[in-house]
Amino acid sequence: MISLAGVSFIHTTHNDITLISATKNNVNCALILHFLHGFINLCKAYFTGEINENSIRQNFSLIYELLDEVMDYGYPQLLDADLLKEYIRTGKQMTSITDIEKLK
Repeated sequence: MISLAGVSFIHTTHNDITLISATKNNVNCALILHFLHGFINLCKAYFTGEINENSIRQNFSLIYELLDEVMDYGYPQLLDADLLKEYIRTGKQMTSITDIEKLK
């Protein structure tokens, strides 16, 4: 943890990637580190491999969507990859034609 001008920066490094959280409040550092490590594991589940600079560049919009889903107003929410894959899907989606669409 690093403190500068009243702001605490809590960070963790995975391979060459550093994830940082910034706060001005007195927060539980263990909770933030648990969230950061959980987000790393979530990204591994979505990218099906290691997290590196290239995978982050290729999946930037997916990471943005994941962050939007796992954080609400700065509070950590759900980090379970299996449940999130129901809401945020990747790749081509197969859609079936319903009876109403056949009639059109």
